Amino acid sequence: MLSNVYTLLGYHRSAYEIFKETVESNNTKEVSKLYVLEQKAKSHENNFIIKDVGKVKEKKHQTELVLSDFVATENDPDKFEIPEKEIVIFNKTIKGK
Repeated sequence: MLSNVYTLLGYHRSAYEIFKETVESNNTKEVSKLYVLEQKAKSHENNFIIKDVGKVKEKKHQTELVLSDFVATENDPDKFEIPEKEIVIFNKTIKGK
């Protein structure tokens, strides 16, 4: 059970070490699982799987808008577009409307 928890968290080296102590050599299913854990332990090591979203996702710089950036649409004078600038809303870049 501890080996499975370590695997879910991304601690592949620790999962391999724990599982290696408890595996029965005559059980082919466990031996094949041990091989998979060994490969992941070599390639991934103990990298915690959950990343800090605040560090991964950088905050985009917001463009300052002036009144002259807004252009009325042809069909509806109550709707406006910003055709020449990209704006940032909720850290997503939006172009145009």
